[in-house]
Amino acid sequence: MFHLGMVKLIIKSIKMLKKKLELLKESNVISNQVYECVIEIMDKIIVENDYDKNKYEMFILHMAMALSRVFNGDDNINMDDCIWNDIKNSEYFEKTDELYKKICKKISRSFPEGEKKYIYLHLNNLMNK
Repeated sequence: MFHLGMVKLIIKSIKMLKKKLELLKESNVISNQVYECVIEIMDKIIVENDYDKNKYEMFILHMAMALSRVFNGDDNINMDDCIWNDIKNSEYFEKTDELYKKICKKISRSFPEGEKKYIYLHLNNLMNK
């Protein structure tokens, strides 16, 4: 379990990340809908797992931009097959797949194939401690 100092650090990190998301929303980089979805994702992931702060922040910011692209109908993102094969063959792929499905269920949304692959990339990176 976490000790008090670790809990305080996690709370501070979450507050800072939410502030960054608020700034993105206030500057119209992301919509309120995207902001709300990302907060839902943060609440789901942070409660269940202990991730590297920098990797977690990178994933959350990627999710904000990915959701913005999806909501705006911009789904022309592709991943090189070699990278995708590396992700699929990763020891973390099963956990990544489970977490991706939880996220989609939590926000009641799926992603186009290209975005999905990049989300898997970031989730796989999160799993690799």
